[in-house]
Amino acid sequence: MDTTTQQATLLWRVIYNDGSVLLKEEDNGKVNRFEDIDQSKLDTVEIWVKEKLPVPNPNDPSKVELKEIKYPQFLFRFHPGAGSRLILFTRGIEEHRPDGQIYKYYKLFFGWQMTIGTLKKKNFQWIWSIRSDTKQLTVEERTGREGLSLNPGEKK
Repeated sequence: MDTTTQQATLLWRVIYNDGSVLLKEEDNGKVNRFEDIDQSKLDTVEIWVKEKLPVPNPNDPSKVELKEIKYPQFLFRFHPGAGSRLILFTRGIEEHRPDGQIYKYYKLFFGWQMTIGTLKKKNFQWIWSIRSDTKQLTVEERTGREGLSLNPGEKK
């Protein structure tokens, strides 16, 4: 049996260094992809969530429908920094429960990666994730901590 809980829609919003903005979902219905992001002008990345809330059916109050909230809520902001590369992708996840049910959700992974040094190059990255069902924020991976500040949101 397949079970999926109330899933939120996780969205991103990119703010460029000239003040312009690129949204995952535009008001006109266009859906932008990672490839549409101009990383050469990247300043800030924000993560937003659109919830689905139970609303009584006006024709039959005993029935409840899930309606998506029109305006998303802000969750998280970070500044990748000059010379870094943005990491931004989703992964669908299935958990097989002992009772035979399959629980489905997805995670949005986001963060930044940077290569530092000329002779001895080191790769540094910081990755977070958010679950679509619980909106739980997790630090997934931090590498290259020797001698470099990797504080999220830090601007130089």
